[in-house]
Amino acid sequence: MLRLVSLVFGFALLSAHSLSGAQSTAPVLDPAHGLDTYVTGQASADSGRVVVYDMFYPARTKLGEGVVNVDGRFGISVKLPLQEGHAIVVEDSLQRVSTPIIVQVPRSGPTAAQGGSLPN
Repeated sequence: MLRLVSLVFGFALLSAHSLSGAQSTAPVLDPAHGLDTYVTGQASADSGRVVVYDMFYPARTKLGEGVVNVDGRFGISVKLPLQEGHAIVVEDSLQRVSTPIIVQVPRSGPTAAQGGSLPN
């Protein structure tokens, strides 16, 4: 009987852990281009602050930070324009890190170097 209770209790703990993990996911970056000065993406509502890093250098370099809005979107102004070919990631306050994206070739035309925009 004790073994049956242990198995049921263990399954309940495993199920609760699996459910809580399903609700929280790593942030996701939108595509970015060289010379952009603004980075956008989406994250879970529980993400809090998000920080964007350039992973190209020997040590990851902080480019900027922002807050996830009620719709799960964020926009971050970066202190230096993004560099084509560099890998960037975003990390939330729960230390969940996005999949790296590679900064694409610079945009051309009237919206060049402005980057993405955060919807209202």
